[in-house]
Amino acid sequence: MSFTSLCVKCRSAFVDESSETPPSINTVRSQLRSGYHLSKGDITQLFTLMEQTERDMERIGAKITVLEEMKKRLEVQRKVLEKHVDECRGLLSPIRQLPVEILEIFFSHYCSGSPSLIVGSRGIENIGPLVLSSVCKLWRDTSLNRTSLWSRIDVNLAAIKKQRITELIRLYLERSSPSPLTLNISWVVDTNSERRRRGRTTKQQGQLTLSLLSILETASRWQSVSFGFTSGLIWNVIPKKHDSVRFDALRDLDLLESSFTSDGDFVDFFLSTPSLQSLKLSEFCLKYPFPFSQLKALTILDPFAVGSRDICHVFTACPALEELVLEPTYIGLDLTILSPFPQITHPNLRALTLRMRRCDSLLTLVSSLTVPNLKSLTLMGDIPASQVMDDPKWRIWKESLKAMLLRSSCRLENLTMGAAAVKADKDLLEILALVPTVTHLILIHFHFVSNHFLRALTLDHSSSTSLDTAILPNLTHLDLTVFLHDGVNRCPQPDQEILFSMIKSRCRGSHLRDFGLAARVAHGDASAESWVQVFISRVKLRLDELEEVGLRWALDLPLTDRNRSIYNSVALCIES
Repeated sequence: MSFTSLCVKCRSAFVDESSETPPSINTVRSQLRSGYHLSKGDITQLFTLMEQTERDMERIGAKITVLEEMKKRLEVQRKVLEKHVDECRGLLSPIRQLPVEILEIFFSHYCSGSPSLIVGSRGIENIGPLVLSSVCKLWRDTSLNRTSLWSRIDVNLAAIKKQRITELIRLYLERSSPSPLTLNISWVVDTNSERRRRGRTTKQQGQLTLSLLSILETASRWQSVSFGFTSGLIWNVIPKKHDSVRFDALRDLDLLESSFTSDGDFVDFFLSTPSLQSLKLSEFCLKYPFPFSQLKALTILDPFAVGSRDICHVFTACPALEELVLEPTYIGLDLTILSPFPQITHPNLRALTLRMRRCDSLLTLVSSLTVPNLKSLTLMGDIPASQVMDDPKWRIWKESLKAMLLRSSCRLENLTMGAAAVKADKDLLEILALVPTVTHLILIHFHFVSNHFLRALTLDHSSSTSLDTAILPNLTHLDLTVFLHDGVNRCPQPDQEILFSMIKSRCRGSHLRDFGLAARVAHGDASAESWVQVFISRVKLRLDELEEVGLRWALDLPLTDRNRSIYNSVALCIES
């Protein structure tokens, strides 16, 4: 017989009277193993034994039931106590000692990498603030009080097919109030799912309409908005009286679908945008009801507007413009050289990007433009579409660009040029000689990084006079591509000693201690591998020594495979 104490107060015990094994078990077991034959008295005694054993089993079963119920109550009580201990530990957590203001900063950093809500082509992809608000009451209150956490929304309208997505969009719009909104509204169809489900049901179309209505109801809080879908999707839900909607907070507006701007009624929807500073249009017309005179940044993607003489009127219509991007979305008409534009001077322009795409009007524009305060210039595309060195358009382009830089006398700091902007290294050096103040030079897909070019960029510290006449004496960042093979012919390989000498010369002097180089070896054949291997063996150790004067560099060979003879891309990154 065993005793088990169950209560620490009354010291009551559970007495297990059946803990010992009944002696009859061994007798019955031995009789089963032998050839013993039962007598009538044995049979009667065996039935009596079975009845007694069954009563013991019932009694033990009842006790087990009582103990199991007691165990359940004890397990529930233990879980309560465990939760209590966790709550006590939570009270002692160091993060609870942080002021709410610091916690808000943490939340802002957590949500700053991507939009607060992303509804992608496959459904809900990001709900950062909603996750934070689900941790505890303190975090919930903090995230709800920081309304700006909920204010950046990226919605693909093609994914709005369920009520919960519509409700989630409405929830974010409500919790973001009264913060200004940053919206990216697009229509991107997942082709795989579209093959399985073509078309939209009436219920799905209703959810789309409700979502658009919720978004349009917050128009007074729009600060930065990008539309990338056809106006037919929104036409049935926009207010018929356009003057009833005011966009007092709207600063940045992108209309990236041609049907928006070709549909005058939708453009008139933005009649009242007193704070607009940045505008991006896929189709452009100065008759649109935007406050062009106050714009700080303008991007025009319309190839017909960029390719016409009307482009020169942009400078007079936008006197406050500081950044202009003329980037036609496709190759327009190959027009003949236009008659000269009137001379244009724009004193406020700080950044200019021209993507030519065989557009002669931009060539003519450069010959007429004066920008005395220009700080950043980007020239990309086919200029002027001919690859022939003696092409008259090319000569006009080069001389027009040089004339613009001389006429402007601007202190240019950032210069980005595509491969088609110049035809040879001597042409590039002629242009660079006119902009000695450049600190960041980016050359995209240039095929002529020659020894002559590298020597021209090498500084001679033997005399101050040579530094004054050097090419780009203030250059601190150079990004270029070394082509060892252009896909047809092998290109001249720049000498690695000359490349190292240029880097070393740029790391001398207090104002050039942070010089950085980012170079890529592209389109190489088997010679690319040997060129890189020689660089590693001869130049790497000496570059390591330059770390003492502030140079930090890293060699990255992402697609290198010793078993392959052709390199698609070999990246060499040297940066400060």
